[in-house]
Amino acid sequence: MPFFPKGAPLFLFLSPPLFALSMGEPLTDNDYQIDVTRTVTTGSTRKIALGGAYAGVAEGNAALPDNPAAVAYRARAFMRPLELDMVLSTLAIEDNDSDNSGTESLVYGNSSLVDLGLMAQYENWGIGFVSQMAVFESDNLPQNQEAQFRSGTLAGGYTTDDRSVAFGFSLNPVGARVHPKDNYDPRSFQLKGMGYGAGILVHPHRGAWRFGAAYSSGVSSDENLVSSGTGPVKVGNLIVPEGVLEADQFSFGVAHEWNHFLGWRGHPGLASGDVRLFGQSPSNAQGSGAFVSQTSRPIGQKTIATIHGGAELELVPNRFRLRVGTYHEPSRYEGGSARQHLTGGFEVRLFPIPFVTREASFSYAVDTASRYETHSFSLWLWAATIPH
Repeated sequence: MPFFPKGAPLFLFLSPPLFALSMGEPLTDNDYQIDVTRTVTTGSTRKIALGGAYAGVAEGNAALPDNPAAVAYRARAFMRPLELDMVLSTLAIEDNDSDNSGTESLVYGNSSLVDLGLMAQYENWGIGFVSQMAVFESDNLPQNQEAQFRSGTLAGGYTTDDRSVAFGFSLNPVGARVHPKDNYDPRSFQLKGMGYGAGILVHPHRGAWRFGAAYSSGVSSDENLVSSGTGPVKVGNLIVPEGVLEADQFSFGVAHEWNHFLGWRGHPGLASGDVRLFGQSPSNAQGSGAFVSQTSRPIGQKTIATIHGGAELELVPNRFRLRVGTYHEPSRYEGGSARQHLTGGFEVRLFPIPFVTREASFSYAVDTASRYETHSFSLWLWAATIPH
């Protein structure tokens, strides 16, 4: 039986904010760690448009960081013996407050958030990965080099024969490195560490409700910098961190599907909601821009909870979908204030593709909040909704 990839975003863009730059205290030594914990929603256009409420949806490659059980869960639209999915997205974040520090980016130079992943499902089993990176460029780095701070999810899972329960387990690497933009070697410096995670998705009797929960451990790099002198270790003019870390996270999500959304016959729909807890980071944790900006801004000194919600309606049956969402994002910086994100988007079915059993589709998503705005676009494949 033929198989083809599920939908994934291809290109994503950001518009600049309109707020003044704020400076922190200069870094003077290597006694700091970069915290790569991500609280803004990235990934597929559908996930962004639904406000990141994806732990209970758990569909596709983009859901792995939210719930590792997504690697094995079979949505009704994807029940062939073999299914593939991918996510490839880049968010240009110059001058944006992507970590809700209270100011726009402290980074001088180009910067972006990148999601890259691939997933395969065969019968009851699944395996896949998603790598999430913050990529920075700066005139203070060696010529033609860039800095990458990354976290990831490498998941494997199993779903029961009746497809009502899916389990997933993951290894969660974190790392940092500086290397030439066109070559991974030689690396000017590299740090790496490994954590773990697990998730479950329950879809009782394959009915209208789904429930998901996931946990990922805190993790930090376990390698030490080697100094050749009495001063701090540097790459170019930049003092490098002694480590990179990600805070532990717990999430719970629920989703409900309708064959006839709120009684509107013939128009399928879905609503979802998530709550996520982010744990406390070590006292020397700094935001992801601290390395390139060389300014201190402690992050993660408190536990926070983000709240996500979204809804999807097939406005024109099997032709056009409308999506809306929102999420509440407290700041992980001391004294920082929470902000509310408004999200939304659509997906439209386009035309047949030769030798492919599904038609092309175009989708769009927007995520806007104080000092942050994303516009996301995707050209991929339409997934038909199958009523229960």
